[in-house]
Parts: sequence; C-alpha cells; structure tokens
Amino acid sequence: MSAQRFHLVCLGFQDSVSNKTQLSLTLKEQLKLSDAQLADLMANRRTVLARNLPEEKARQWAKKLTRAGLIIEAETATANQKISADELRQHLLDGGLSHYFAGRYRHPDEELETRFSLLILAAIPFAVYLLLPLIALLLVLPLISVSVWASQAGAALTQLIIAGILLVPAALFRPRRPTTEGLELDPDTELLLFALTHEITTYLNTASVTTIRISNAPFVTVRQSSLQWLRRRCEVEIGLPYLQAVTLQQLTGEMTRQLGALAPPFTYWTWGAFNQWQHTLARLKPDWSGALMLRVAPMVEHLQTRQEAMMQTLIGHREARQVTRLTRKLNSLMPVWQEFQSFCTTLGVTADQWLEWIGPAESTPDADEETSQGQFRMASPATWVLSSAAGYQKALNREAGVRMPASTLLKHYHTYQKQQQRVNQTGIDVNALVPPASAISGKAVRPAQVMRHYNATRATQKAAMAHALGLQKHPPKQDLASLTQRWRSSAQGVWPRAALSHPNLALGKTLFSALQSAQQLHLWAGFEPATQEAKTLRDRQLARLYLNWYQTMLKLPALPLGAPVGRQSLAQQLALPEQWDAPASLSQTGRWVNTLQIYWTMVAGSLLNSGAETENEQAAA
Repeated sequence: MSAQRFHLVCLGFQDSVSNKTQLSLTLKEQLKLSDAQLADLMANRRTVLARNLPEEKARQWAKKLTRAGLIIEAETATANQKISADELRQHLLDGGLSHYFAGRYRHPDEELETRFSLLILAAIPFAVYLLLPLIALLLVLPLISVSVWASQAGAALTQLIIAGILLVPAALFRPRRPTTEGLELDPDTELLLFALTHEITTYLNTASVTTIRISNAPFVTVRQSSLQWLRRRCEVEIGLPYLQAVTLQQLTGEMTRQLGALAPPFTYWTWGAFNQWQHTLARLKPDWSGALMLRVAPMVEHLQTRQEAMMQTLIGHREARQVTRLTRKLNSLMPVWQEFQSFCTTLGVTADQWLEWIGPAESTPDADEETSQGQFRMASPATWVLSSAAGYQKALNREAGVRMPASTLLKHYHTYQKQQQRVNQTGIDVNALVPPASAISGKAVRPAQVMRHYNATRATQKAAMAHALGLQKHPPKQDLASLTQRWRSSAQGVWPRAALSHPNLALGKTLFSALQSAQQLHLWAGFEPATQEAKTLRDRQLARLYLNWYQTMLKLPALPLGAPVGRQSLAQQLALPEQWDAPASLSQTGRWVNTLQIYWTMVAGSLLNSGAETENEQAAA
C-alpha cells in the first residue's frame, strides 16, 4: 500500500454541465464543504474539495467527480517536505496522523525466564504494599472484640505489635508524587501535540498521557505517580531546548522510546510496580537503590533494547541512531540537572543556545526506499507541533537572569565540580576551610577536629547574637576568640606548601574574609527580635557589618560567568546597594552566601591543586 496521500482539487466545471448551482449544492452535502469552498466552486475558481486522502480513495472520488462534470486534479500531500507550520498542522490534524499510525505495534512475546524475573521483581512491592498490610489487617480484626483483651491481654498486645511491625515497610516506602516543572499545556490550544501523544500511546498500547508540560530542561521525561500508575496514566515533560534541536520525526521517536517503557501490559504492571517502589527507595536510600539497580542491570538493558526496537520500527534505523546519540549525551547531564539549575539560580544566570551544546540531530534520508526508514517520516522542525514556540520561550524565561550559552555555562559548572571534588576530599566543609597563613604547620590535619572547632565557633557566635538581642538569657560560656583561633590553626595542615606561592592566594584570603562577613550578615538577618529596641539593635549591627562587607566586595573581581560588560567587581556583578536596605537585603543574604561559597570553592580547589601543579612542572623540566 502506498504511503502517499492526496488532495483533490477542482479546477472548474466541464462544458457539458448545465446546472452548476445544483451540482455545487449536492457536492457541499456529500463532501461537507464550507461556505467559502462552495462560493469558490460556484465562481469556477480553484477549490480544494478533500484533503489527505489515501491513494485508493482519491482515485475513486476523482473518477466519481469527473463523471459528475468536474475537472479534477489530484495533488500529492508533501507533508514530509519543508512546508509551513500551519500546513503541516492542518495535514496531520485532518487525518495525516491516523494514516501514519494506521497499524499497531506488535510486541514480541517475552521468554519464560524474563517473565519469571519480572514477577520476582514485582513481588517486592506486592509484599510491601499489599501482602504485609493484608496480614496485619487479619491480625488486627480479632482484636476488635473486648472479650479478647479481657481474657488474653498479653497475647492480644503481642499480636497488635506484630501487626504494627508488618505495617512499617508500607509506611517507610510511602510513595510521593514526583515534582513537576514547566508550563502545563492546554489540550484545546496544542491540538497537534496531544493528538501525536494519543496516537503513540494507542500505537504502543501503553498508558495514556493526561498532561504535557514544556520546561527549560533539555530532556523528554515521562513521570508517573503511584495513583496514575494504578489508573494507567502518565505525564510527559518536554524540554523546549530539545524541541529546538530535533525534527518532528526524531521527537516522535524519543517519545515512543520513553512511553515504550510502559508497554506492553504485562511489563507495565510488573516492571512498573517495581519502579514505583524503587523510586521511593532511591529517595530514602540512594546508595541502596544504586546497588540494587546494578543487580538488575541485565533486565534494564533488555527493556531498553525493546524500547529502541519500538523507536526503530516507527521512525527508521537512521533516525533512531541520531536519537540514541542525543540521548546518550543528555543522560550525562540528567543526574546533575538539579544541581546545575541551583548553580545557575545562585549566580543569576540562565543557560541559552542549547542547540550549540546538544548539536543538531542531522536527518539525512536514505538514498534507497527501504523499509528501515520507518513508517513515520517527517523532517519538519519539532517546534512546529507547538502553536507558538517563541511565546513559550518568553513565558519560561520571564524572570531569567543574564543569558549565557549553555556550552560555556556547563564548562564553568564542570570546572566548579572538579574543584568541589578536591575540597570534598579533604573531609572539611568549604565554610571551614581557612586559607593558608604565612607559614603552614607540618602537623597532620584531622578533619573531624576541624569541623568540631568550626561548629563550636558558629554555635558560640549564634548564641552571642541571640543574647545581645535578648532572645537568650545567659551569654555563651566559651570564649569566641579562643575557639576561632583553635579552628583556624587546626585547618592549616590541609594545604600544600606550594599554595603559599600560588597567584590566587591573595584572592582566596580576601574571598574567605568576605564569605565570613556574609555568613555573619545571614546569621543576624535570621533573628526575629521580640522588641522594637532589639530590632533597632539588629538593624544597626547589620548596617555596620554590611558597610565593611561591601568595601571588601568591591575589591573582589567578578566571577567569569554571568558578569555583564563593564562590571569588574563582584559587588557590581551582584548589583549590591551601597547602603543596607533592610526590606530588600534581608531576603538576599542567603544568595550572597551561596555565591561566595561557589567562588571560594573554585579558588580553594586551585590552591589545593597547587602541589600537583608544581610536581608536573618539575617533571616536565
């Protein structure tokens, strides 16, 4: 059967037609023509009578209308070529999608061993959420009777305790609804996208999609709560950067691959049940979840192979390879996406130009007309499925900060991660990592001791502030100056001696001083004085500390990312006011601290690496 579809176009009436008005009215009823089409037909103008007809039906109607006295021409519907978004939307909504998804995917039968493994995995949540609570209920039901407690109180109490213990796993692994991001799309506005997802879910016989969201994340993600799983429904989140990088054919392939994880029904109910429990385990005990997923890695690989087979059948091998390449690249970013977002939010920057980092998903059709091309072939941009991609872009970035190319921002983030790993290897929190003094002691550093001195110092500082504001009756017992000295001296052994000659040493000392002052501001801002006198004292102290801190921030160079042109200091980059503004500044102290922590982490990591740099230079010499 040919995959082509045709439009039937009337070029006018034949000379033999005597009553054109009666013929036009008859055609309006048979073909359900609009008033505009009827007017064009009666005026003998070019009129499209029917759109997107299969070849056989187009031939039948062309013969019938020609015999009736019309001059008919059949035009090929070229939807997979570069036509406009409106024409593509019209073609697909007028029956084009139904043609592409005319058949249903035939899921291969699973081997007996695979089915048995899936049943074993599904037995875990079955026992946690159904079997153990059912046993607990059977144990509790006899205890409703008062006579049981009167005659056998000890045995009844023991039975009640056992029933409570059986309910503990279900309480611990209570599922939670996954967090959602982005803008929820209206089905009445985005008809094409919802129609496409409906066709895919029907084609795969999988869970229906009830909600679609557009976000800034460069992924396509399928989310499903436990209640949605029971009702066989799900939600899809599509990243606008991903849409801008792929074609409509590749987007369809990725959505098929993602939704294929929820098909067929046997896999859905067994593997899906295990997934619901495993997601809860990952939230409670990530290490345990990671170890468990290593044990079931063969099953994960098997299911992924099935999903890729579904995608290849629908969009073809060549396009499936392109989608797989994109997926592998994006999977490297997915585990750290939340941290990356927090990193960008703290610094007040927004990742832009994702296409440069993702890379265009090239769509080169095969030279030969082979079945490997797949049944859904459409090289139009994926953004054409949206009514207004530019409008969603503006809505998502309404409160965006300074824009930076995603490739540049990710490079800075990976540098930050590398320096953060060096800091974490010391076992000392970045806030407690005092920069090297003029002379580094040769004593071995004990991270636990450093953190104990640091925590004692912070607790004493907070207690002294609370006492000054009248929130605590007694002053702290320990001396703050001696605690600070012990903390700073105990942290000196962590630095290599080469750090004393590192060019970033002076910057690090100034930066750490600014971080300490910002933390002081944050501590003072966190108190809610009970009296007006205490509030005045707090505001006066904040204004004094802020003035000194602001002068220090003017000396610090701006971070290399997110700094607008012409702003050379960190104070200008953060748009700090010259004077303390109580209502506005109180809510910003946390962001100031986080920014300085990132800055100090990057500088401290370079100081910690100075010893390795010196050894490399000596080896090279």
